[in-house]
Amino acid sequence: MMDPAETPPSPPTRAFVHEGSRVRFQDVDHAGIVFFAKIFEYCHVAYEEFVEQALGLTPKEFFEARRLGAPLVATRSDHRHPLFHGDRMRIECRVGRLGRSSMAMNYQIFNQDNMLCALVEMKHAFVTTAEGRFESVAIPEGIRASLMGYLAPEEEAAPGR
Repeated sequence: MMDPAETPPSPPTRAFVHEGSRVRFQDVDHAGIVFFAKIFEYCHVAYEEFVEQALGLTPKEFFEARRLGAPLVATRSDHRHPLFHGDRMRIECRVGRLGRSSMAMNYQIFNQDNMLCALVEMKHAFVTTAEGRFESVAIPEGIRASLMGYLAPEEEAAPGR
């Protein structure tokens, strides 16, 4: 029997990894580095793959069948190293925080040399889109259970802080 003063070990968490994206010519600014807003676009592409591959929901199932939405309500980025035209990226996605009706997704973007280039946090609110409404709803239990497997350790919950 475990001593009540002991904290049970946390279950292992994993990251969803999106690989293979490359910085395109149209993604860079006059200085030859990725324009800052593109970082959010890269993360959103990784998020869409996360929903489909890790949660097992196609966009049609999520948006049409379940009548859910998960719009962004806040974003934050910490740029550590520039990404250049032609760089290949690996984006690691984790759930930073999980509330009743919202979640924060954390992204770490690495280049082909495994250098950390950016930390990003994107907060989503879950809403229903049924009958033309746009109202807050609790995260459905099946989705919540899947998200738990990607919950970041506490020290990673707020990137860049």
